[in-house]
Amino acid sequence: MQNSINTKDMIDAFKLSLEENDPIKARVILSYIEEVDNKTQYRLLFELVRSDVSFHLPLLMYLMDQHHTFCRQYEIIEETLISYAFDYPDIFADALHSDMIKNPQILIEIVEKAETIKNETL
Repeated sequence: MQNSINTKDMIDAFKLSLEENDPIKARVILSYIEEVDNKTQYRLLFELVRSDVSFHLPLLMYLMDQHHTFCRQYEIIEETLISYAFDYPDIFADALHSDMIKNPQILIEIVEKAETIKNETL
């Protein structure tokens, strides 16, 4: 028997977790992002990036780390992380060393891409 996710409740709960700055609840909700339709995925990502960068950057990094295949479908996620590696290096570095990140190699590659782009523009 397959569980059916109520996407409206999911979005509402996610928005509440963002308003309350509750990264654990937000991360639990994001862990189901691959099990919902594209419209709901876009909405969750939209709501996420609307929150404060110090809150949503670690969660974007979590997505890239734990849901890499999903993130490859949305190039904007990697592009945003590359941009944040430039604009918010301290937040990026702190999140990279957090308990949320299990395989930092993917994110280290993003930092390397950011450095390459930076060097090409100098």
